Amino acid sequence: MATVSRYSFSRLSALKNPLRLPLGILAISALSTLTACGGGGGGGSDDGDTGITPPPINQAPAVLTLTGDENAQAGDSVGVVASLTEQGYNRFVWEQLSGPNVEPLAGNGSAGISFDAVFSGQYSFQLTASNPLGEQHTATFDISVASAANSGTQVQLRADRSVSEGADFSLRLNASTSSGTNPSWEFRQLSGPTAQLSEDDSGQPLLFVTAPEVAGDQVLVFEGTLTTSAGSFSDIAYVVVQDRPEVTSEYFCDGDGDYCAKSSPLNSVYTYRADSPYRDYLADCVYSNQLVDESLCTLRDLPAIGMESSAPTVDQIMDHVLVSHDWMGARFERFLSELDPHDDFARLLRATTAVVISSDVRPSFYWSLTGAIYLDPESLWLTPEERDVINEQPDYRSGFGSALNFVTPWRYVKNNTYAFSYYYPADRFSRNFSELEADLGSLLYHELAHANDALSQDKINSGLNPDDIFFNQAHDSAFVNESVTAVYGPMSPELYALADVRYRGAEATLEQQSYTPGDVAGFFFPDSANDFYSYTTPWEDTAMLFEEAMMSLRYGIKRDIAVTNMPIRPLSADDYQVYQGQRSRIGDERIRARATTAVQGLLPEAWAQADAHLRTITPIALCAGEGWGQNLNPACVGESGPLRFAAPLPSRAIPMPTERPRSFLPPTRF
Repeated sequence: MATVSRYSFSRLSALKNPLRLPLGILAISALSTLTACGGGGGGGSDDGDTGITPPPINQAPAVLTLTGDENAQAGDSVGVVASLTEQGYNRFVWEQLSGPNVEPLAGNGSAGISFDAVFSGQYSFQLTASNPLGEQHTATFDISVASAANSGTQVQLRADRSVSEGADFSLRLNASTSSGTNPSWEFRQLSGPTAQLSEDDSGQPLLFVTAPEVAGDQVLVFEGTLTTSAGSFSDIAYVVVQDRPEVTSEYFCDGDGDYCAKSSPLNSVYTYRADSPYRDYLADCVYSNQLVDESLCTLRDLPAIGMESSAPTVDQIMDHVLVSHDWMGARFERFLSELDPHDDFARLLRATTAVVISSDVRPSFYWSLTGAIYLDPESLWLTPEERDVINEQPDYRSGFGSALNFVTPWRYVKNNTYAFSYYYPADRFSRNFSELEADLGSLLYHELAHANDALSQDKINSGLNPDDIFFNQAHDSAFVNESVTAVYGPMSPELYALADVRYRGAEATLEQQSYTPGDVAGFFFPDSANDFYSYTTPWEDTAMLFEEAMMSLRYGIKRDIAVTNMPIRPLSADDYQVYQGQRSRIGDERIRARATTAVQGLLPEAWAQADAHLRTITPIALCAGEGWGQNLNPACVGESGPLRFAAPLPSRAIPMPTERPRSFLPPTRF
């Protein structure tokens, strides 16, 4: 374990609510929830001056118990979860010993697995659980799967998993075949300490659960039942709630304190590379409910990637990656290896100390206290089994601004269609790896813009003090967003105030509630931001400019932004009527100048190419009076035109509009 030196907190302590994250970053169904290396164990004194609490010394051998479906029928969703009598085990390796092949297991790396038993037969699995001390325990579990007795409706409650005590997660009830009419469903807990249950209010068979506090790992059993005119069909899911160390962090904490970063206990995460030089303490540095001032790591112990190399390799980057499930790390590594031909992301990652990919991160964010980016795996899944482990709890900002009478939807388009395909979770579709290029690419351009705003390449090149913490060194001189703001910075006071309502949850005034889409369009389109979200902070303004510029440069993807009405009960995207909108707003002369300034400061290697590219872009007006969906192929001239009433596309082709980016830099951050 590395030695963490003491240091001055003069810059950190001088701030009011430093780097506070909003409370609503909801914890997701966690398939890996044990304490990470070096920080778990529930107690123990500091290890000298390291500031890191070591794992407990075992007084007796831990007992590993596997619980799950011992008998099933072909077509059933089956699962197995592991409980231990001691904390501190954070690596779980599952191996199939016999039976029809079900690899890969989406839950591998966590204390719970789930899969569809497509074929009958005898299945056997072995789990090896290990802790940072190198102690290991193994256990096996056998499942007998019989041939299906009938071909009627089968349902699956997805997915068996592990979660932290007090964590929020979701379970979805899926039907493998359609049978009968007038479907209804219900959920109930069959056994285990009582959890808090609530159903989704959008008309989907989705259960939201808050795990109970436990003294020792406890297994909960839930049942979901679908009832139709053809009968009732049920399935159960096993969830192990893991006993975790008490939340003591003023940053990652449980409650409403000024410094709370999350409202639920964190997943247990582990270094994707088992031989990472930071394996024993990386999670303690950037993702721990015990993160306190004294345990913040210095740059000597956890350097920014750019301090190791100005041209980092994929291997060097992956040493800094923490995950809650194996597939997340494998997917991120493949993305860097195969879908980063310009080395944009490798270069941008120089500004980070770590990449955390965990099923309880929602939404994605960057945090300059730790220098890490935290990614929601919704942009990395390829199979429905992988998606099953990702929480479906809504973004905590979903209800903000409900009293306002307008929406500012956005989307990425290419060749007059959506650049991203949307897949409803209930459909259980898979997607091609190539689809991650634009989806994950846009997310990384945004979050890494924040990272390089705080720690630009110029700062790294000028030399950083390895005995200081990341925060102090990042805040030691000017930020890129200050240069961007100096170039035609947005001016509208009305939009800054409205952004407080929409993105921070401020209460709307009577005047704001009276604003029409025409009023808001009059504020926005004459101003110099490329998105409504830009009015939250200069950091988001800079990130939005950089993201749109790079998406256009690298992928030829354009961005739409509009002001529409706010329908009460929308049934399709065309219920959102465009009052005014633009495609490729970034081509406006003033906005283009701001975007090139952002690229120059954040990714200087791409600046000349981006500047030349953006000069070729001309904004296109969307058709006023038409629906948001109809405007995928705007055929009007100027800002208005004749209405077109084309046959509607299938609902899956046109997702409902959104105006919230997938990431959020809190306004109280700096």
